[in-house]
Amino acid sequence: MYNIMGKYINLFHSKSFSKFFIGINFTNFSQFLVNITIAWMIYEKTNQPFLIAIYGVLTQVPSVLFGALCGYIIDKFGSFKVISVGVFIKSIIFMTLFLLPLTDNFGNILSIIILLIINSAITPIISLCTSIIPNQLFNDNQLISANSIINIFFDVAFIAGSIITGIVSSNANEKNAFLIASLLFLFSSFLFIKSQINTGFDNTNFNKNKKAKTSIKQGLVFLITNKTVFYLFIATFLWNLLVWGMLPIVIPVFSKQVLSGGAYLFGWLNSAISIGIIIGSIIVGTLSTKWSTPRSIYYFIIFQGIFLIIFGLQSKSIVSISILILSGIFSAPVMIYKSTILQRMIPENMQGQVFSIIGTMVSITYPLGGFIVGFIADLIPQNKIGGTIVISATIMIIVTAFFLLLDRKENTKPVLNGSK
Repeated sequence: MYNIMGKYINLFHSKSFSKFFIGINFTNFSQFLVNITIAWMIYEKTNQPFLIAIYGVLTQVPSVLFGALCGYIIDKFGSFKVISVGVFIKSIIFMTLFLLPLTDNFGNILSIIILLIINSAITPIISLCTSIIPNQLFNDNQLISANSIINIFFDVAFIAGSIITGIVSSNANEKNAFLIASLLFLFSSFLFIKSQINTGFDNTNFNKNKKAKTSIKQGLVFLITNKTVFYLFIATFLWNLLVWGMLPIVIPVFSKQVLSGGAYLFGWLNSAISIGIIIGSIIVGTLSTKWSTPRSIYYFIIFQGIFLIIFGLQSKSIVSISILILSGIFSAPVMIYKSTILQRMIPENMQGQVFSIIGTMVSITYPLGGFIVGFIADLIPQNKIGGTIVISATIMIIVTAFFLLLDRKENTKPVLNGSK
């Protein structure tokens, strides 16, 4: 146990990582807080799950349109500087939303839409910086530990955001979430600036004459021609589509219509899968690096799919929370090992280009998955929403099994033989 904790404690000997770690966790908490608050406000006031999906689509469109440019921007200005400016803009956005009255006035509605679109355009840049910075700060030996602890606290932030949303929404003070988020975004921006001053992690090899179009093309060629990276990308693309695109739409409906719960239960259902991810991330830190393979990722996705099928077939609150925790445990290694494998396999001078393309495609999965599920949810009785989970998980298992077979054909060595 001491050795496990020692791996994580050693990461914080880097002052740059310590400041980045605090800043990114406040940033994640703030974003989760406002995302969950807005989703609950929409459903509570309209009782229409499809409108949550529409909101998801509209706010993700900027990410899809401009996401591929993120790598070029980061290569040019440096990851710490870019993330600092991006988070500062988010602070301004949500302070403005806090001050704006929530009325049906056309000017107010248009202002809110524009602000949320700008927020959406900034989000993939922050995610991309989060993927790149650990590889700049640590060598391969510490990379899994760094990704694990970031993943652990990513879900700590999600749990906190879910619980605070439940408390704030229960007291009918939803807009206070925007004020809290704005202040924390501002503090995070300051931490990122301090990290940049202390580290100076700008890419000095950036070719100022390189055009954004050329940068995107190079990243796309690498992604397609590297089979291992490409298969992993497609499998996790569908995983995001069928799980993370579906759950934000299904959970508020499932909570209210199947489990007969309110904002409090909704918050705990959101938290449950994150509790599992935290547990799973801790377990990943105890395993041998031999587990960090594409084949392991495919197995974990299949196991998570099985638990999601069970979740969709039952209607008990305690059982729902328990199953989502187990689902989260199998989700954690997918996230951590995917990031680690990509960080190792993609050359450092191409990471901005390739990660930006991957991030853009992932941005498509959330609104697309939500749109499909939201559309189906409006066609069936809402107390049967669990059926959409069963269908999504079943498709995910079948597709992932196909990639598992492809991996076995290319590599016959056993890989699920890691040890603690």
